[in-house]
Amino acid sequence: MPEPSQQGEAANSAEMFNHTRWSLVAAVRESAPDGNRNPLEELSASYWFPVYACIRRHGHAPALAHRLAGRFFSALAGQIREQAPAGFGRFRVFLFDRLQRFLGGIGDETTVAIDPAMAAEIDALEQRLASEHSGNSGPDFAFERSFGLQVLARSRERLADETRRSERGAMYQRLAPFLTVEPPPGAMGALAADLGIGTLAVQVAIKRLRQRFRELVEAELAETVTSPAELEAERAALLRALAGAP
Repeated sequence: MPEPSQQGEAANSAEMFNHTRWSLVAAVRESAPDGNRNPLEELSASYWFPVYACIRRHGHAPALAHRLAGRFFSALAGQIREQAPAGFGRFRVFLFDRLQRFLGGIGDETTVAIDPAMAAEIDALEQRLASEHSGNSGPDFAFERSFGLQVLARSRERLADETRRSERGAMYQRLAPFLTVEPPPGAMGALAADLGIGTLAVQVAIKRLRQRFRELVEAELAETVTSPAELEAERAALLRALAGAP
C-alpha cells in the first residue's frame, strides 16, 4: 500500500488529469459554454498560431493560411459535435492529426487577397513566424515548436497574473527576463537597487520564480494529456521543440 504522501500524490495526479483541454472539446461537443466562455473561441485562440504556422509551412500564402486556419477550426467544431474524438490522449497529437486530414482534403487552393481588416493580424502572425521559425523547418516541426512555445507563453501569463494578484507584479516585471537565462555580470546589484532589496534576496526571488514557472509549465502540459505516461511524452516533445531542431 502506498505511503500517505504517495496516496496524496496519486490523488493530485488523478485530479490534474481530469482537468484537461479535453474539457474544452467536450464543451464544444455539447455546445455548453462555461459561463462567459466560448469553448470554440478558447480553443481557436489557444492554438491558432501552431495551426497557422503549420499551414504556412505547407506553402500557403499568408492570407490563404489565415483563411484556412479559420476554416479548420470551424470544421473541427463540426467533427467534434458529430463524433467523439478517437480516444482521449495527447491533445497535441489529436489536433495535428485533424489538421493534416483537413489539409489533405482542401484540394487546390489559390492565393487570396488580404482583407484590410485582417492585415494587421496577419502581419503580426508573419512577424511571429519569422521570429520563431528561422530556416526551413517542415510543417510537422513548425506545429510542434509553435505548440511548445505556446505552452511557455501561457505559463508566463499565468505566472504574471499570480504575481499581480499577490502584489508582486512589479518585482515579476523586473525579474521576468531571467526566468530562463542568467542575469548578465553586474546585473544583480542593479536589480537589487531597483527593487530596494539585497542581492541575496534577488537571487532567492529569481530561484522561486523559476521554480513556479516550471510548475506552471508542467500544469499546462498536464492539461493536454490524460495520463502520467502521456505527460512524460509531452515533456520530451516540448524539449525537442525548444531545442530548435526537428
